[in-house]
Amino acid sequence: MDYGAEFVIAFAGVLSSTHSCHMHAHNGYELVYHPSGSGLTKCADGTEISFAPGDLVIYPPDMPHDQKMKSAGIDNCVQVAVSDPEILKILNRPFLLKSLGKQSILMELEDITHWREETSIEAKNLRAVALMKSIIWELNSKSGEEHDPAFLVVSEARRIASVETAKPPKIREIARRVGVSNDYLRHLFRQYYGKSLKDFSLECRLDRARSLLANTPMSLKEISAECGFANERAFSFAFRERNSCTPGSYREKSRGKA
Repeated sequence: MDYGAEFVIAFAGVLSSTHSCHMHAHNGYELVYHPSGSGLTKCADGTEISFAPGDLVIYPPDMPHDQKMKSAGIDNCVQVAVSDPEILKILNRPFLLKSLGKQSILMELEDITHWREETSIEAKNLRAVALMKSIIWELNSKSGEEHDPAFLVVSEARRIASVETAKPPKIREIARRVGVSNDYLRHLFRQYYGKSLKDFSLECRLDRARSLLANTPMSLKEISAECGFANERAFSFAFRERNSCTPGSYREKSRGKA
């Protein structure tokens, strides 16, 4: 019977902070769950993924990749050979599922990693395909976009930039948190949103500033700090450049309209 996926092997490993493995690939998918430990993996297609505790990294078939640990931890690895065209189409590149939270997937990964030999091959295959489809469901539910792992990366980067306006993280910090390289994140963000992540972050901070100017009695110094600018002068310069008026005149005009 064709289950759409076949269990290949599973194992758990305790890795030191200096552990590294050279570039290698597998015929099927490799799912690597990191309940602890952090590190970096680089793939032959140029993808770089920084993983942290709670993250799941998925490598598609025949994708060469390496791995270098930054802090000691555990790897739970499951390898699955897939024939289901839907799975192959959706999971067609390396990607990171951050902070894996679905309890059923966590339990399945843990159980599969420690399977005993007496478990039947039929049961292993059925659970392997169920695991792959559960991961797809989890990916789609987090990304909000169907069948597009890259959107998970850029949407999370966009969320970080739009929320953290008081202390805006640098691009390299956002890239680290979403698990890709700086250049790859810059490329993806412009591809999806038609602008740079740096410009988007500045727009979010200035949007916040306009709201504070129009609706609060906060001083310009307080607003500049609240919106992540080094000082009032830097805030005023950025505001004039984007709004063709000073923050003070914008406040007067907005209140005059009210």
